[in-house]
Amino acid sequence: VEITCPSSARIRGGKSHKLKIKLTMDPTVGPYDDASHSQTEVDGWCVFDDGVDTLRVGYMAVVDPASDMEAKGKGGVVTIENEHGNVGWAEGFTLVGRNGLVIDDTPNSFNAVGVRTNNFAALGDLVEFGISTDRTWETLAPYEIDIFVDVDSDGVDDFILVAADFFSDGIPVTAIFPQGAALFDTGADLNDASAILTFIGPMDSPFGALGFLPPGDTDFDYTAFFIDLRDDSFDVQFGSVDLAQEIIPDVNSFGLFPDTETDVLVSGAGQMLWLFQNNEAKKGKGKRQASIVRVDSSWVGDDDDHDDDDDDDDGDHEHGHD
Repeated sequence: VEITCPSSARIRGGKSHKLKIKLTMDPTVGPYDDASHSQTEVDGWCVFDDGVDTLRVGYMAVVDPASDMEAKGKGGVVTIENEHGNVGWAEGFTLVGRNGLVIDDTPNSFNAVGVRTNNFAALGDLVEFGISTDRTWETLAPYEIDIFVDVDSDGVDDFILVAADFFSDGIPVTAIFPQGAALFDTGADLNDASAILTFIGPMDSPFGALGFLPPGDTDFDYTAFFIDLRDDSFDVQFGSVDLAQEIIPDVNSFGLFPDTETDVLVSGAGQMLWLFQNNEAKKGKGKRQASIVRVDSSWVGDDDDHDDDDDDDDGDHEHGHD
């Protein structure tokens, strides 16, 4: 990061004057965002000296190098490309819902929700929700996400999966109620529009009765609320999940250097949600941090007849820092 202070200033006694400080960052060499609560701070002083008096004016900036990730789906392959910037992170999910029912174009309005299984102490002992929103938040701490789960589809919710700042330390964590144990940090960073919520899934996991899925059960209905605790505004999305129908990529979480691409093989058919948390959120909008593609690993034919289903990209790309 290079800082350029004004070469001179003319300020009358007892008056104030606004000055512009230029900050230039090369995103290819800065430390990339690790998709957690991390930022790069740049600070220092602009020093003015008229030969008699010295005036120091402090500055501070918080920056992260951004990536330019995008996904394309054809057949049973998802091609992930990072066109510019710094290292980008890709997180793959099976799409289960789009948009919300109450509000739009806010940091707590749903753009898309995805689900995937993952491994912690045993195979498939985690269920993770990928959340994409319409606009970026400064921090996720003033918000709460409640996911009501109806395991047996009888119309009565059995569990509540919650992501909230339970300990008032600025870092939301997840918990399952009625158990009430806070287990995992939310995979969310500052100034982002996507988050990853991790929960213990099967009740017969190595963690004992901390999960929300009975032994052998793979399907459930959900109703998700995204709440701004400052003004009580909220968005709602509901849907159904069957983990037996999960679209499984050969790798669902990885980083990609700029000017490179990789092909991810998938098994299953349907739509996938890919989150790119390191992408620049242009003008505070979150759509470039999420991409939806259609895949079908059993499909054989002309690739031109089975292109991706990503209708979120308007083709207007800017590269820089987020």
